[in-house]
Amino acid sequence: MYFVEGMTFTIVFPIINEILSHCHVTRWVGAAEFVLLFCYIPPQILSGYVHGAVANRFDHKKIVFVESILLSMILLAHGYTSSYPLFILLRMICGFLNGMVSTAKEFAAKSTEPKRRQYVYAFFGFAWGIGSLVGIWCGFTLSGKRLTSNPSDFLVLNPFFFSFVSCAVLVLLISILYYATTAFYIGSGDVDPQHSNKPSTLQNLKNSWADIKSKNLMIVSTPWQHYRMMQYVLLFLLRVHFVGSFADAEVVAL
Repeated sequence: MYFVEGMTFTIVFPIINEILSHCHVTRWVGAAEFVLLFCYIPPQILSGYVHGAVANRFDHKKIVFVESILLSMILLAHGYTSSYPLFILLRMICGFLNGMVSTAKEFAAKSTEPKRRQYVYAFFGFAWGIGSLVGIWCGFTLSGKRLTSNPSDFLVLNPFFFSFVSCAVLVLLISILYYATTAFYIGSGDVDPQHSNKPSTLQNLKNSWADIKSKNLMIVSTPWQHYRMMQYVLLFLLRVHFVGSFADAEVVAL
């Protein structure tokens, strides 16, 4: 899940200026970049409560599988989009669906032995980093202008189709792999006896951050996530200041 979240978040990084050009955004380019990049984050943060509540009432594995399919469909829709407002809307939906990462540690707690959980948690940041690199690679190398020097009419109208369809296929494959490999843990019972025969909650985890009244809904919020978000803000404020200024200057020159 962290791999998918990193990949879908960073896929627009190398093609952000091309997306704005394709959507015919010629004014306030820096602000448009900022909105397009960060519209992903608020829905993801707020949807953590929704995913936590749903995971308490339904099968966690099936929820993740269905949302992964929906996420792949939304990514496919990105490839056909030439409207800036629609692109923002689709990206916000991606952020909302990727709020499922808020329940990742819950599943890790249920499917691993207590003495091994710290090693499993350590791979979350690693998986996100690898996913972010894959997303950047898909966005940069598979856009229509880089695939061929003489693109077809389809690639002229949809230059980012292959970038997003490759990401969608990876999301679908990972969701199928996730569904298959977790059948043992969810289907046959929990490895950890203290979690068996209990609702799907995080009340026994030491690194859980908030316990919402009824004890049935808990949101994972670690210092690493806050540190990562601060890095995003600093990085893209600098990007908007420099890259956006150059883009505005280029538009004025034209």
